Amino acid sequence: VAFVLPQGTDMERLRFGSGESITISAQDPSVDRVGEGIVASVRQGVIQVQLFGKLPDQKGRTWRLDKSANSVTYERQFTALLQLAMAKPLPPLWELLVAAKVGAVDAWVDNSIQKQAGQGTGVSADGGAVSRAAQLASAAARGSDPG
Repeated sequence: VAFVLPQGTDMERLRFGSGESITISAQDPSVDRVGEGIVASVRQGVIQVQLFGKLPDQKGRTWRLDKSANSVTYERQFTALLQLAMAKPLPPLWELLVAAKVGAVDAWVDNSIQKQAGQGTGVSADGGAVSRAAQLASAAARGSDPG
């Protein structure tokens, strides 16, 4: 989408650059945000934006563009964590990474896995969260001789 800037806009003052994350709103991004995107190019009088989704069909309307936090890093980290959580069986190095309990993340991951399998929640009988470390501790040790 190309946003045409008013004549006489000082491009230096805008400080928008290619690759920057932006939020699109009617007047205030904390109240009426309508979309997000990444600046594709900035030319005199025009800012081209690659949108995540669609803008309301209101050609000729005035929109406000604000810089926003870069969500690309967050999305990549979140995707990596999901891949780590869903891997079965875990490679030995990954087992070390997820062996310790980290806040409520273990319960959230267990709950997500069990919901996908249709098994209920990731809460133990006493109401506490079941950690990955507890699961590993209760399982037979690698390479152990069963008898």
